Amino acid sequence: MGALPILVAIFVLSGAAGLMYESIWSRYLGLFVGHSAYAQILVLVIFLGGMSLGAHLVGRRSERVREPLVWYAVVELAVAAIGVAFHPLFVAVTEGAYDRLFPALPAGVVATAAKWTIAALLILPQSVLLGATFPLMSAGAIRRTPGQPGRTLALLYFANSLGAAAGVLVAGFVLLAAVGLPGTGGPGCGGGGGGGWRARVRTGVRPRRAVRLRRRARRARPCTSPPAGQG
Repeated sequence: MGALPILVAIFVLSGAAGLMYESIWSRYLGLFVGHSAYAQILVLVIFLGGMSLGAHLVGRRSERVREPLVWYAVVELAVAAIGVAFHPLFVAVTEGAYDRLFPALPAGVVATAAKWTIAALLILPQSVLLGATFPLMSAGAIRRTPGQPGRTLALLYFANSLGAAAGVLVAGFVLLAAVGLPGTGGPGCGGGGGGGWRARVRTGVRPRRAVRLRRRARRARPCTSPPAGQG
């Protein structure tokens, strides 16, 4: 099997993990801010805004990254680690906020602003990291299939979106009812972290070797006459 089908399968897992995270963050923050509709709005804003920021920051530098799939794996594993730690971190932060911070603040706008700021910071770092996955995966995949960048990007976008749809359905209708919030994060961490690991160890020919092979092929290619009508 070539590298591209493996990367597409990995990106399905990445999309599923990302939307599993998003679905459980909405419920966690609903418990914290006390209003599920507001929590969903906050999560959507931070999730999409953080992903946009991550994609922008990494996309500007992806061409200069020597091994983008190595960094993709690092990012996915980092997000998975945050996912594992999210439940105890959420409990510690919110208990500290309600026990010590909020009683010391004046009621009203200040306390509300502090609550929303804490809620946003709980999910912003991993949202930025998730945004970095697409430019890194795209750069790595295109280097392995340089002759068809449009098809490669389309397949990756399709795979990630398909995984996202499956992930939010499974999380919302199956896992939450079966294993609760902490248990739902487990499959997401496994999917994202496992995909990150496989991206490093199952991607076939290394990019620098592929570049050398293409250069050799061009040097070995016989010269041909220009088409009629061209100089």
